Amino acid sequence: MKLTRYVRMPLLLASLAVLASCGGGGEDEAGADVVFSISPAEVTQNWTTAACGAVDNVATVYVYGGAAPYQLNNTFPDVMKVDKSTVPKNGSFTVSLLGGCFSPGIVTVVDALGRTINLTVNSKGT
Repeated sequence: MKLTRYVRMPLLLASLAVLASCGGGGEDEAGADVVFSISPAEVTQNWTTAACGAVDNVATVYVYGGAAPYQLNNTFPDVMKVDKSTVPKNGSFTVSLLGGCFSPGIVTVVDALGRTINLTVNSKGT
């Protein structure tokens, strides 16, 4: 079947419009449909005394899914330390305790699409 130029041109333009409108996505949209999680989701350091001490590298937390990069927000910087403020794709971060009892301390992980997940950190004395 041979189509005339007057029929082919609108079909070509319609095809181009459909292809252009799909966008194709970009790295900032990658992970939009991927489950966003961390492991572990909770860290607890139990002490045998009433005083809670300091511990370097009490936990390494791995970030999975979502859209990288991930921003970290430490809500208790006086009693716990996070080793970085941004985590790359397939990355991790380390939490250290600076001393003092608290429960809970929260580290909020925010992906590039604005979704959040919280790490709960506890340092408990007897």
